[in-house]
Amino acid sequence: AEIKAQMSDDDIERVIQDTARLKAAQAAHDSPEALATIPALTLDDLAKEGLELPNEVGLEQGVTILRHDVPSNGIVYADIGLDLTLLPAEDLPFVSLFSRCLLQTGTATEDQVTLSRRIGARTGGLGTSMVTGVKVPEDDTIATGDELVHRLFLRGKAVGGKADDLFDLARDVLMTARLDNQKRVIEMLKESKAGLESSLVSSGHSYASQRLSAPHTLAGRLAETTGGVEYLKFLRDLLDAAENDWPSVQARLERMRSTLLTKSKMVINLSADGQTLQDIQPSIDRFLSALPEGDESAVSSLESWKADMPSFAASNEGFVVPTQVNYVGKGGRVYQPGERASGATSVVARSLRTGYLWDNVRVIGGAYGGFCRFSPLTGTFSYLSYRDPNLLGTIENYDGAAEFLTTLDITDEALAQAIIGTVGDLDSPMGPDQKGFEAMRRWLVGETAEQRQQWRAEVLATTKEDFNEFGKRLATMIDDGNVVAFGSKKAFSDANSELDAKDQIEMIEIL
Repeated sequence: AEIKAQMSDDDIERVIQDTARLKAAQAAHDSPEALATIPALTLDDLAKEGLELPNEVGLEQGVTILRHDVPSNGIVYADIGLDLTLLPAEDLPFVSLFSRCLLQTGTATEDQVTLSRRIGARTGGLGTSMVTGVKVPEDDTIATGDELVHRLFLRGKAVGGKADDLFDLARDVLMTARLDNQKRVIEMLKESKAGLESSLVSSGHSYASQRLSAPHTLAGRLAETTGGVEYLKFLRDLLDAAENDWPSVQARLERMRSTLLTKSKMVINLSADGQTLQDIQPSIDRFLSALPEGDESAVSSLESWKADMPSFAASNEGFVVPTQVNYVGKGGRVYQPGERASGATSVVARSLRTGYLWDNVRVIGGAYGGFCRFSPLTGTFSYLSYRDPNLLGTIENYDGAAEFLTTLDITDEALAQAIIGTVGDLDSPMGPDQKGFEAMRRWLVGETAEQRQQWRAEVLATTKEDFNEFGKRLATMIDDGNVVAFGSKKAFSDANSELDAKDQIEMIEIL
């Protein structure tokens, strides 16, 4: 205001004109002549068939073992999977703590520092990760999202000659991790709580994405309950319990370990070159012999999760966090179970992300990022922005995407580049451990080579009409989609002052 007061009418008019020219330049597309100067692939350069990953499945001592013969220079990558569907719904939010306990509380014979040094000295690393995936229907249609694979993996690597050390470490942390280490558990919970609270402020778009999927699928409910805003509420209660009712927390962790260490329900995934896979077999045999049989009668609790896990309504929510920028999401289900989304939808979604949303949300709107996510397996779609100075303006841009696509007359050159970019995503290079892990994931969710090839063929056959049809799908979200955003109370108050009663954003204090 002070600067403007010192400006003449001519100065102000010049600023207005300069701003108009800048916006016009930002919205303008490069000319065909300019684009033609950039070297580019053509559709003829693309392989019509994708490469399949090696995958050999067997059963040894009652344990399912997957082997992948990949070039590894004598290094073995081992993944030991525990079936989390054996747990009741009430135990699922404890899994993150349980996984950290395996490696950060010490074992029966060594404290956490000694364990860490042993891992560093004898292996290339040992860690945990989660695999959660919706099972692919046999008819390749949109899934309900209620049939899941949910596993916790202990993942490690070592040279073949150190395989004994690797599997001895895996045995020790799985079977003798100090789940009674109250002091360390409290420290980890405080770290997790502080980290999540900080992440809600700096990465609100990720939590908006989880919250948007929660009303539509069991997979979404699981993600929100075990890693979203709801998980923060759980962490606060769990920290209080760890400090004031430790025996109940320890008993639950011990019970979880007893349930998960059921030999017949485990999966072991091995990736290495053929010779190394042969050489490490004695180490595998010894590890399998040491595993407890567990409760062989244990069955999946997946069906009970549907009733016992919290459910979420698709409403407009604004989570108040101390920030001067916003993270704005809007989403919904654009394909229903039983329908089928073709490979062309991935081309359209990618083009929308790198084109329309980039131009309107990031370049013109001023956000640090504007993108979208589409799941051809569950039919859910979400728009998201990152560090966004706008709120209602961004939602208007989201709603404008439908008309943009339905009226788009994409050029042959732009269509070809969109297809090429999507095939590039399909053919991203992978290391030996990634190849083995991805092959296992495909096997777990029931994804077939025939389905992958059909998807690729549909990507390559994408037409202009596919863009228009997807736009019609997105049009249903204008009224039926819901908004989830993270931002300041003022941002939500200002937005609500302009919104109709039915579109009001409920403000929720979380920090």
